[in-house]
Amino acid sequence: MKRWSIDVMCAYVMVFAVSIMFFGASVCEGADVPVRIAPFKIVLNSQTKGQNQDIQAVISMALSSGCHLGNYEVSLKFDEGDEFFAFAFRYCYIDDNFLASFDRVEIQDYLVENYPVTTVAIATVEGWFEELDADGNVFAIREFVGTDDVEIVNPAKK
Repeated sequence: MKRWSIDVMCAYVMVFAVSIMFFGASVCEGADVPVRIAPFKIVLNSQTKGQNQDIQAVISMALSSGCHLGNYEVSLKFDEGDEFFAFAFRYCYIDDNFLASFDRVEIQDYLVENYPVTTVAIATVEGWFEELDADGNVFAIREFVGTDDVEIVNPAKK
């Protein structure tokens, strides 16, 4: 096993410290993460019956220890079509997942126009968020992308 001299170790520590001073928080490259869309089947003629229902993306990745969620931007698109942006993004500490909420009515209107028959589409969720330390400083900016299959059911047009 190779032993490092104290001078080499100090040099590495100095390079790391200087990079943190100049570049601030670390930016993690876009990680490919598991994503589940709920509901996994979107029925286009279903009514929300006055409730503000949403379409959710469950993003399986953990928040760094001791950090909390800061700013974010998360989008959802079907088969490389239009992007829809999350109106809410939160972290579940119980099961270490993020939950992104998207406007169901807006998405259904788009799907009715662009998916004339029942089909399976690839839903892509992509975005970034800030991890804040206990003092509210940006600890890291994390990027992610993930896909899931969603069945789009158009009962009027088969």
